[in-house]
Amino acid sequence: MNVVAVDVGATNLRAALFSGTSPVRLRKVPTPRTSGDDLIMAIIGLIKEVSQGEDFNAIGVASIGPLDISRGLILYTPNLGYGNVRIRDSLGRSSGGLSTWPTTPWRASGQRRS
Repeated sequence: MNVVAVDVGATNLRAALFSGTSPVRLRKVPTPRTSGDDLIMAIIGLIKEVSQGEDFNAIGVASIGPLDISRGLILYTPNLGYGNVRIRDSLGRSSGGLSTWPTTPWRASGQRRS
């Protein structure tokens, strides 16, 4: 099963296509500092670049800033200055309705905050 993982960082966006636990393709670009819409467009472009037409079953997104996981929002990106980015709905629509899970880097890595 192939999945795409996206990391939204203050400096760079990173995306990877994984087959099982093995990365197939990795890419990074500077994180847009202009708006949430530009962030979504950059993520969609990265997903197309790493998937290169290969099928994938889900998209996972780790992001800086507080998230509303139940609504699929990046609430605020402290280092970028924008928020209320509808990450789940936007990526779900652009990928034909695939499941998209926003999460914090802590959750994505399996670590727990103490």
